[in-house]
Amino acid sequence: MLETARNGLRKRIEYTSEEMRCKICNNSKKDFSTGCWNWNKAFMAVGYGLVYNGENSVAAHKASYEAYHEKIPKNTQALVLHKCNNKRCVNPEHLYLGSKKSNMYDALSSGAFSNRKVLSKEDRTEIKLLYAKGLSMREIAKIYLTNHPQISRVIKENEYAFS
Repeated sequence: MLETARNGLRKRIEYTSEEMRCKICNNSKKDFSTGCWNWNKAFMAVGYGLVYNGENSVAAHKASYEAYHEKIPKNTQALVLHKCNNKRCVNPEHLYLGSKKSNMYDALSSGAFSNRKVLSKEDRTEIKLLYAKGLSMREIAKIYLTNHPQISRVIKENEYAFS
């Protein structure tokens, strides 16, 4: 938002909480199956949404938390974390304050650092069908959010791929 100063020059000021709430609602799409509000505008390289708050660009989930809950003090180590583990989500009900330690614990327990996934019997059957239809192992790995070696093990029927 721009405001005209006494000297006639315009200066930028931060959006109010209400203005930021409108911006968040208008730039996200609600996923009714998960309850997530998926940000659909600019993104950071690491996958989080990016929004302009009137002064600078900030993480969309942090802006949402501050607009709906409370401002995060500048001198704190607190992070805005997702209950849903969805980096695009800006639903304030899915956001909470936590520490770096709790963030790492959540990431490890959710499997965020592992691209080896437990595949069901149905998944394995479908993977074999997709491979037979000509899809590459890398293409299939992207579909199942896993890695190429795991898909290779499924196709070759190595049992340790399913543990």
